[in-house]
Amino acid sequence: MPSPLLCLHQVTRQFSRRTQPAVCEVSLSLPAGDLLALLGPSGCGKTTLLRLIAGFEQPQNGTIDIAQRRVSGNGHWLPPEQRNVGMVFQDYALFPHLTVSQNIAFGLDRSSKTAKQVKDALALVNLTGMENRYPHQLSGGQQQRVALARAIAPRPALILLDEPLSNLDAQVRLRLRHELRAILKAAGVSAILVTHDREEALSIADRIAVMCNGYLEQIDTPEYLYQQPASRFVAEFVTQANLIPAQRQGDVWQTEIGTIPITLTGNCDRRDAVDLMVRQEEIVLTPVPTSQILIRDRQFLGREYRYVLHTPSGREIVARTPTNTYLAVNTPVQLEIATQKLQLYPKT
Repeated sequence: MPSPLLCLHQVTRQFSRRTQPAVCEVSLSLPAGDLLALLGPSGCGKTTLLRLIAGFEQPQNGTIDIAQRRVSGNGHWLPPEQRNVGMVFQDYALFPHLTVSQNIAFGLDRSSKTAKQVKDALALVNLTGMENRYPHQLSGGQQQRVALARAIAPRPALILLDEPLSNLDAQVRLRLRHELRAILKAAGVSAILVTHDREEALSIADRIAVMCNGYLEQIDTPEYLYQQPASRFVAEFVTQANLIPAQRQGDVWQTEIGTIPITLTGNCDRRDAVDLMVRQEEIVLTPVPTSQILIRDRQFLGREYRYVLHTPSGREIVARTPTNTYLAVNTPVQLEIATQKLQLYPKT
């Protein structure tokens, strides 16, 4: 089995003794050619972890290896310029007084190969013919591709991208998700993408590392992460699931939305009180005049409806249904769960 391109072992970075570590004992590896997304809310440590890999920050503990070379830890330290890593910043960091080709060539060794490297990078990001334009003459999406071309041109072992699509409008961002993945795969480079957008991470990455409060909660493929969240946080942040309190009563779980046979739950244990994870798309709504669960809001999202439901206790439950399920606000409904793979988590 080939060695991973990137290997982090128990990496910790703490900025002040009075605060918890920004990154705490994170261990992960990245196979060559894979795209990894660091996903989590603001302040979870994902950008700090990216800066540790790049060499902009130095960890107090742990080791970092890139391309089988120790770059940090155990007495080793290599500055950013010696790590063979490319960087795409959130604001692109293009030089306004340089043309597209000059921006891409910046940092390359001046040699007979430079012009070809620039030409190849332009072709890779579909900007051939724009080499003499200046950044202010480009759209936001084009500027992002110039920044990516500049990172790819030196053919680094690893490319790091810090929220590269966050400054773009929604339509451009959706289009560039596919382009970004296609460009990186065509270049044959490994990459790490920092994002707080779950859909962005799910659509671009081969693997996703979910972070919370400096800790690595789970690292898996997008499919497995969505289907088998390892913690309550992953279930809520990535899957955006409903967590419904349940009490064991004989052979069923008793909940506000009805009774659920215990045989339907995967991951069962002996606890009498748990929270059941129910994904929004797994809920089937049926109008029942005697039900105490009411629709409080309905949002049309094009391909589906998003319903916000209120239970008798005031709990909010979200359901997503096909557009052939049209129910008015304030309609009392009964909920059914269309799955036999429910997960449960201990009550907090």
